[in-house]
Amino acid sequence: MMKCLVRIFATFLSLAAAFTALAASNQATGELVQIDQTHNSVTVSSECECGSGRTIRTTFHLSNNTILRLNGKPAKIGDLNDGDQVLIDYESVDEVTKITVTRE
Repeated sequence: MMKCLVRIFATFLSLAAAFTALAASNQATGELVQIDQTHNSVTVSSECECGSGRTIRTTFHLSNNTILRLNGKPAKIGDLNDGDQVLIDYESVDEVTKITVTRE
């Protein structure tokens, strides 16, 4: 009985941790409008999700741990171009985990 309770509790803790990780993760999509290699940041333009049709710009700061992919291949910030379409995974604008870039 005790082993069963321990397993249930461990499962509950694992699920709680997974939901917390999912809730903390954010995504943004849009078009690159500025790439600043000096400050290791990118600015993305996207339509406001509020339904107003307004365009908003958000600047994201990359770290040494940020993963960059350009058309499925590893990339560096210097490989990016204004106008590239991006999907950004981030915890906060100062904590970007991954940038996926699509260029045709």
